Amino acid sequence: MLAEILTMLRHSLNVVRSMESVPGAELQQNVLLNTVRQRNSIPAGTCGFDIPSFDYWLKGSPARRKNDLMVWYSVFDVIREGISLCLRLLRESATMTGEQATAGFFQRVVEKGIPLQLLRVVLPEGMPWYPEISAGRHRFTIRFMVGAAMEDRPTQTEEDVKFQLLYCAI
Repeated sequence: MLAEILTMLRHSLNVVRSMESVPGAELQQNVLLNTVRQRNSIPAGTCGFDIPSFDYWLKGSPARRKNDLMVWYSVFDVIREGISLCLRLLRESATMTGEQATAGFFQRVVEKGIPLQLLRVVLPEGMPWYPEISAGRHRFTIRFMVGAAMEDRPTQTEEDVKFQLLYCAI
């Protein structure tokens, strides 16, 4: 596993070192994207009569639009791959514990000297709650929220919630 990770890191580093410019720099030369970017902050600035070239592009074939988007996104592949690798390593470093939130509330003090970079909450499928996490340097809090309808403001459940907590740190 270590050899695989080191190979992936070496590949990513070689790609970054071989780049002649900052990722995305070539998009700054794209006339269509620049025009849309400049007019985007103006209310209704991207209407068909303001940017006819953008309107023409939008009315073009879906295959061409998809291809253009893929080309534009591909300039960020090196960044995406690096971030994906870091997140994968971080997620795979997890230590899992079984926990219970009393009346939908759980709080834990972060121990000094133990790095904590990511928290993951695992609930059984089909549960009516979702976690709302807030964290600081010294502690984190998880509140399990329930909302009857999307229009209603969610509230903290009064039920005890059993869940699994994964501490991720490299």
